[in-house]
Amino acid sequence: MTDDARRPHAPGRRSPGSGPLGAGAGTGGGGEPPVLDEVFDNDSLYALRAAVAAHGSQAGLADGRVGDLVLAVHELAANAVRHGAGLGRVRIWNTGEALRCEVTDDGPRRTALGPERATVRRGTVIPATDCG
Repeated sequence: MTDDARRPHAPGRRSPGSGPLGAGAGTGGGGEPPVLDEVFDNDSLYALRAAVAAHGSQAGLADGRVGDLVLAVHELAANAVRHGAGLGRVRIWNTGEALRCEVTDDGPRRTALGPERATVRRGTVIPATDCG
């Protein structure tokens, strides 16, 4: 980890791929930039939920599915705050078939595998983690 990745960062929207907290364009949209790229902490979880809901609605999800998406992303984000470094980053890609959500933090890794994610695919929320 670089020194830059250890520095605290103010929550809020970021330029896709800028800085720590999972820097880079990511793997969510086949090379496309994410439609949402936001850093969060405990004080900005409410605003994060609103941003995720807006993007879910804009993607055409039914209201109930938007709620499912918000719940899944919020749970992952709250866990990143509580068990990670106190802040994290959410990126959402619209793949055309699904919304791909990635939640990362700079906390200690339990394994060398990838970040936690939640995907809404055809109306089903699939929270997933790459960790064993």
